[in-house]
Amino acid sequence: MNQTVRVDTVSARVREMGAMLPGELFAPVLLRGQDALDLIHRISTNDLRRCQPGIPVATVFTTEKGRIIDRVEAVRLREEVWLLCHKPAAEKVKEWISRYIITEEVELPDVTHSFHVCSIVFHQASSSLLPAGGGSETGIVGTWNSTFGPFSIRRHLVTSGSLPALEASVREAGIAVLTVPEYHALRVLAGVPSYPEELNEGHNPLEAGLRADVSFTKGCYIGQEVIARLDSYEKVQRALTVLTVRSGDDEIPEGAGIMIGEDTVGVVTSRGGTLGPGGDINVMGYVEKGVKDREGLLSVQTAAGPKPARIHGSTGTAEDAGSTPG
Repeated sequence: MNQTVRVDTVSARVREMGAMLPGELFAPVLLRGQDALDLIHRISTNDLRRCQPGIPVATVFTTEKGRIIDRVEAVRLREEVWLLCHKPAAEKVKEWISRYIITEEVELPDVTHSFHVCSIVFHQASSSLLPAGGGSETGIVGTWNSTFGPFSIRRHLVTSGSLPALEASVREAGIAVLTVPEYHALRVLAGVPSYPEELNEGHNPLEAGLRADVSFTKGCYIGQEVIARLDSYEKVQRALTVLTVRSGDDEIPEGAGIMIGEDTVGVVTSRGGTLGPGGDINVMGYVEKGVKDREGLLSVQTAAGPKPARIHGSTGTAEDAGSTPG
């Protein structure tokens, strides 16, 4: 990820006009059959019984140990269930779902090259500029709104042949298409985790800040006992956190240590963009929850040694480190 991206410029662009995300970030997965929604309900963290047509429900697939496979958006469109996955995790998600299809009437057709998702991040003030969802004649299968940290996001599920026309209409409306580095700069600022940087089998949904995607009342799902125990006994040890680092031009590698004095209290998982000419750079990482009770100043390891850091939007002292991202 490119640290020279000015995240304040990207954020201003999103707030003014909206911005389309790079197409290679997400992939749709289709489930057909009368048991499709019930199956996803039974093997993922959220209550899919409240999944109404055209209204997405975010849910997390977790292992038996409560570790993250991927976070997805589930949405019902035309009697079908679509899952929006992070593209690098799509095949893994399909394989995981297939493991639990026994007698259920569920099919997982390959739609890899047939459908795409166009995602546009926007601020409410710029929503009037966005293209509206169309019918079958436009190639748009479905449109739904979701959230992206403090921003909103509109998804268009489209047939492959209609994607160029939709992208052209987006550009004609003056909506920019973000580069991959610009996307990562924006999501780090917004506190949005991604696969595989933050969403992986090294972490659980609660420490990844995905509590809203977990139902504690629906009953069993894969990994439910572990996640319920972590919550009930307050055993979550880490929190995904956004920090601002005064690094200058010094590179911050992914995996860099987050420190208090000589003690490592966390690790950088994603680098974001610069906040201006002063050399401040946003990063995201998992930080020990107990850091807020410790004295000392935060720092992050760079190629040139430790550099001062603060929780994004805070004073940067250790007592602020329990803050949640976004």
